[in-house]
Amino acid sequence: MRARTNVYLQMSFREFVENFPDIAEDLKDMPLYEHFLTDPLYVVRVGDGNKIEIGYKEDAWHIK
Repeated sequence: MRARTNVYLQMSFREFVENFPDIAEDLKDMPLYEHFLTDPLYVVRVGDGNKIEIGYKEDAWHIK
Protein backbone atom coordinates (compact mmCIF):
# COMPACT_ATOMS: atom_id res chain seq x y z
CA MET A 1 0.00 0.00 0.00
CA ARG A 2 1.27 3.46 -0.85
CA ALA A 3 1.09 6.31 1.59
CA ARG A 4 -0.69 9.35 0.25
CA THR A 5 1.32 12.54 0.43
CA ASN A 6 -0.18 15.94 -0.04
CA VAL A 7 1.83 18.58 -1.78
CA TYR A 8 1.15 22.25 -1.17
CA LEU A 9 2.76 25.65 -1.44
CA GLN A 10 2.78 27.82 1.67
CA MET A 11 3.51 31.54 1.70
CA SER A 12 2.44 34.70 3.48
CA PHE A 13 -0.79 36.25 2.27
CA ARG A 14 1.15 39.20 0.83
CA GLU A 15 3.43 36.85 -1.10
CA PHE A 16 0.35 35.05 -2.38
CA VAL A 17 -1.10 38.32 -3.69
CA GLU A 18 2.21 39.16 -5.39
CA ASN A 19 2.64 35.68 -6.93
CA PHE A 20 -0.98 34.99 -7.85
CA PRO A 21 -2.53 38.40 -8.60
CA ASP A 22 -5.37 36.98 -10.72
CA ILE A 23 -6.54 34.65 -7.96
CA ALA A 24 -6.04 37.33 -5.31
CA GLU A 25 -8.25 39.66 -7.35
CA ASP A 26 -11.06 37.10 -7.08
CA LEU A 27 -10.67 37.09 -3.28
CA LYS A 28 -10.96 40.87 -2.83
CA ASP A 29 -14.66 40.61 -1.98
CA MET A 30 -13.88 38.54 1.13
CA PRO A 31 -14.73 40.52 4.27
CA LEU A 32 -11.27 39.92 5.83
CA TYR A 33 -9.17 40.54 2.72
CA GLU A 34 -7.65 43.80 4.00
CA HIS A 35 -7.00 42.22 7.39
CA PHE A 36 -5.15 39.33 5.74
CA LEU A 37 -2.95 41.86 3.94
CA THR A 38 -2.07 43.84 7.05
CA ASP A 39 -1.46 40.90 9.41
CA PRO A 40 1.91 39.35 8.45
CA LEU A 41 1.11 36.14 10.34
CA TYR A 42 -1.55 35.02 7.87
CA VAL A 43 -0.35 32.36 5.49
CA VAL A 44 -1.89 30.76 2.44
CA ARG A 45 -1.67 27.14 1.45
CA VAL A 46 -2.33 26.19 -2.15
CA GLY A 47 -2.90 22.48 -2.45
CA ASP A 48 -3.71 19.77 -4.92
CA GLY A 49 -6.70 20.52 -7.11
CA ASN A 50 -6.23 24.29 -6.69
CA LYS A 51 -7.54 24.28 -3.13
CA ILE A 52 -6.68 27.45 -1.21
CA GLU A 53 -6.71 27.83 2.55
CA ILE A 54 -5.87 30.95 4.60
CA GLY A 55 -4.93 30.95 8.27
CA TYR A 56 -2.21 31.04 10.89
CA LYS A 57 0.58 28.44 10.83
CA GLU A 58 -0.68 26.88 14.06
CA ASP A 59 -4.26 26.50 12.81
CA ALA A 60 -5.83 23.10 12.11
CA TRP A 61 -5.42 22.89 8.34
CA HIS A 62 -7.46 20.86 5.89
CA ILE A 63 -4.59 21.07 3.40
CA LYS A 64 -1.82 19.18 5.15
